[in-house]
Amino acid sequence: MNKRKIIGIMFVVFVLVFAGCSNDQQMELESKESTTLTYEGQLKFNGLAEFAVDFDDIYNMPTVDRTVKHISSSGEETSNDITGVLLSDILSANGLDQQTLGSIRFTAGDGYAIDVPQEIIQEKEIILAWIFDGDQLDEKKIPLRVAIDDVRSMYYVSNLAEVTIGQAQEIVKEESKESSKSIVMIDTAIASLETIPYTYYDSEDMAFNLKDLFDKFVNMSSESVSFIANDGYEKTESFDVVNEGFIKFTGEDAPLFTGRDLPKGMNVKYIMSLSVADVTFVSVSSAMEMLTVETVDGETGVNLKELVEFTGLKADTYVLKASDGYEKEVTANDLAMGIAYLSDSNTVTAIFNTENPAKSKVKELLRIEASPNSVEEVVEESTSEVSGLAWVVTVDGLSDGSFDFDKERAERKLTLVDVHTEKKKNDEITPEDWQGYRVLDILNFLKVDDFNSIVVTAGDGYQVELTKDQVDDETILAVVKNGQPMTEEDNLIQLVQNTEFATTWVKDVAKITVK
Repeated sequence: MNKRKIIGIMFVVFVLVFAGCSNDQQMELESKESTTLTYEGQLKFNGLAEFAVDFDDIYNMPTVDRTVKHISSSGEETSNDITGVLLSDILSANGLDQQTLGSIRFTAGDGYAIDVPQEIIQEKEIILAWIFDGDQLDEKKIPLRVAIDDVRSMYYVSNLAEVTIGQAQEIVKEESKESSKSIVMIDTAIASLETIPYTYYDSEDMAFNLKDLFDKFVNMSSESVSFIANDGYEKTESFDVVNEGFIKFTGEDAPLFTGRDLPKGMNVKYIMSLSVADVTFVSVSSAMEMLTVETVDGETGVNLKELVEFTGLKADTYVLKASDGYEKEVTANDLAMGIAYLSDSNTVTAIFNTENPAKSKVKELLRIEASPNSVEEVVEESTSEVSGLAWVVTVDGLSDGSFDFDKERAERKLTLVDVHTEKKKNDEITPEDWQGYRVLDILNFLKVDDFNSIVVTAGDGYQVELTKDQVDDETILAVVKNGQPMTEEDNLIQLVQNTEFATTWVKDVAKITVK
């Protein structure tokens, strides 16, 4: 074959290869163009401003790529790589500043809705995303899904249809008939309410209207209701939504917040408390699954002091009020010796560990309030002083992943305990008084039923492993030393044990791994 023919063949091959590449590039381009997301309809905004934005216009806005994590009610953490647009950009284009808003309510196409609290609105990016981990949203979640880093999964509203905007402002409340906050026992209150049959899946249970409860016991206006379940789940919901709902108080998942037309995703199971305006409603039956349970005079119930502190009501003297008008005044120290339990009639009874417990009873306990002569504000300031700076300890090795246990959660869920130590070094004994949270209480809160050992890791990487036998009631994460909060930035929280030598103590605890 001569040279001219070889050159000709090579030219033909080159043309064919080039044409093939061009066709491949064109097909790839067309493929990309064909997967461009499009969705008919508009995202509606109302409240402080009313407007609508085409979903297709949102898809064509400048996008952001972020890695976000969200936390389920059980503490399981999920991370996603997402693509979407900043809500603040949409708001800004319509004359609104996200930083000045008081509330944002996201509503899905199926009716599921949730209010995002002001602190999240003002501190975090809120992203309306349509790509999660490289994939476009599926049919049930399209056109948009809310994404916010490091919040509970309940805020990740899918199939987003509507955004309601509220202004940041002080809520003007009506004059209350009561002089201070109060706790109302749901179990006793039920006896004064009309109850109705409620069908829950295949079960016929009993419920009451929340409007009846609020009308009877709440004398101040409010825009929201806060729920806490006995598994640690927390949720804030619009007052208007809750006011139209029910509490199912018998059967599975009780006490359960629900509604006739309420999406199942908005239900709240195992309610321990719900707070509205100046009243916190508490379920003693549910509290016994979460707080310390004790026995007094043969009766088993939840520790009264712990129950009251859980609600945030702090005073030096309290008044316990029964449904028949009987009142009993007790000190904060007395409260620590009492329990609240359910009687045979399913109402709440308080009893105290005194020389004659039977005479200390308050039957059909309905309310607990700060005494008018109490120094509530002074106690609150003192508690705030001792609470110290913010800290976070990651607990790893749990059945459902890891969990960030922080100062705010500890103060709300657990009780500070006192531990006196006499540490010996160079034949010199140093007595010290500590306050902190029992490691066993933290593990119990996180549903750790059994373990072989724990590894405690400091911020600088130093580690100590304690066997199960070494973790006793005086093994604490200390936050107060000799009456003063621990404020050193490199040691806000310290593992302390009542041991002669400090070989197992760990400063600046950053992580606990359960084995």
